[in-house]
Amino acid sequence: MRRPAPLLGCRPVATLSAVDAPAAAPLVPPAPVPLRRPSPWRFFRSLRTDVLGTFAEEAYERPAIRNRFLGRTFLLVNDPAGIRRVLVDNAFNYVKPASTLRVIGPFTGDGLLLTEGDEWRGQRRRVAHGFAPARVRGLHPSFAAAAAGLNRALDAGAPLDPGAFEAVALDAVLRALFSDASPDRRERLRGLVRRYLSDGRGPGRIGMHDLFARRPDDFAFLLRGRRRFRADWFAEVDAVIAARAGVSRDVPDLLDGLLAARDAETGEPLPAAEIRAQVATFIAAGFETTARLLFWAAYLLALDPAEQDRVHAELAGGDPADDGDAAARPRLRAALQETLRLYPAAPIVTRRALADDEVAGEPVRAGDRVTISPWLVHRHRRLWDDPAAFRPERFLGRPNAFLADDAFLPFSKGPRVCIGAGFALAEAGVVLASLLRRRRLLPADGPPAMPVAVVSIRPDRPYAFRLLAR
Repeated sequence: MRRPAPLLGCRPVATLSAVDAPAAAPLVPPAPVPLRRPSPWRFFRSLRTDVLGTFAEEAYERPAIRNRFLGRTFLLVNDPAGIRRVLVDNAFNYVKPASTLRVIGPFTGDGLLLTEGDEWRGQRRRVAHGFAPARVRGLHPSFAAAAAGLNRALDAGAPLDPGAFEAVALDAVLRALFSDASPDRRERLRGLVRRYLSDGRGPGRIGMHDLFARRPDDFAFLLRGRRRFRADWFAEVDAVIAARAGVSRDVPDLLDGLLAARDAETGEPLPAAEIRAQVATFIAAGFETTARLLFWAAYLLALDPAEQDRVHAELAGGDPADDGDAAARPRLRAALQETLRLYPAAPIVTRRALADDEVAGEPVRAGDRVTISPWLVHRHRRLWDDPAAFRPERFLGRPNAFLADDAFLPFSKGPRVCIGAGFALAEAGVVLASLLRRRRLLPADGPPAMPVAVVSIRPDRPYAFRLLAR
């Protein structure tokens, strides 16, 4: 196979190609057809319904694209060196714009996901211990308990659809981080998230007023739905915290760590508002993204029965306690990483420049918006061999690739890399392994699932797998 030439300044394609060539033609899952011509108007108009189908052919080929729209400059960056400049080398020159704060803020408040500068550094330091590798390994039994609940539901006739993956991911997060296995609370939280996103029609959809707001509270009359959601969401978060008041545990969880944390300078406990914001952040971020990873991994393996059999063979006879361990389950981990390449958790990352800079050979002025799309970078024709194909073997022998390559950023990059990346991969590994041990996954009858992106990448319909007992 002829390798495409790398873009100037990019990491060579050879570092991103397969370790061993697949024996048969690889699976190419369905995806939106790129536009023939770029259309900024269509792009911004479609942000509220589906951004994936608005990218033009040139976005999959060029290192950077500059657009001017209603007096504001937007720079789309695909070049790995440019990505490193924005997210790593000069990361603190690029902050989340008001549009991100407006859409994500109702979920998280002033938690780790949205804070900047010294406040972010302090928060990151205070919660990092909860996601250390040794701590995540200790959470595997919580993941296994959630997976067992999923299998019981399937045994009782429940469908394996996006809702089932949402339920098991939220169950795992509540058990592992907050020692809470209440089915009623899980369903209330999941219902709130669905109401907010509502297939692109809820108050969580991005509007033109978000793109041109200079502050999070601009156009306040348009934010009533988000304010109502925030009040309901944080009432449930408060219930999670209150349920733990005065309860002692032999093995501390993340909430124990937050309650026990002290300010490094004053020795005072964390303010209740910060504890509340961190709990909200980890519930929202921890279950939505993992649920999507689980669905798309199951979907790809259902479409590729040979790869599904290879993963099952790796699991056969193994100790389920090792399912969240990358070294013990390289084929399973590679399938999850390739899923994240094709369906990254966050399809678009946007930053606002605080000061002038240069990125991918393009000038950036203070106030410009710089956009990095993992969806585009992961499918870029100059950076990957067979970019649209499902080829898990490209990640074999590279278990921590999501931390190493500037052309692979499912969990972002640099100081703002997702603190829960290892947690999400371990959780997904345990749940998916539990499912595959007992069942063969088959595609649903009818049309394929098409990816649609508003906040995360979800299927375009309630896709229910067919299942066969193993």
